[in-house]
Amino acid sequence: MGGLGVLEALREERIRPTVIVLTNEDREPYSSVLLATGAHSFISKDTDMPELERLLRQLVLQHAALLKLGP
Repeated sequence: MGGLGVLEALREERIRPTVIVLTNEDREPYSSVLLATGAHSFISKDTDMPELERLLRQLVLQHAALLKLGP
């Protein structure tokens, strides 16, 4: 099952984890479909390791900030 299938299965089960998709398809329309299906973000598999680490750290900090705000 690919990333999109996992997102669809999670949505059907009403499970809402924070999902970051690592993908080869980071262009439209696939990126919009990923976000509309429940991904919080996506990162291209072509991203070099230092950039990948920076992006993941940024996403973790953003998520932590949102958790502090609460509903």
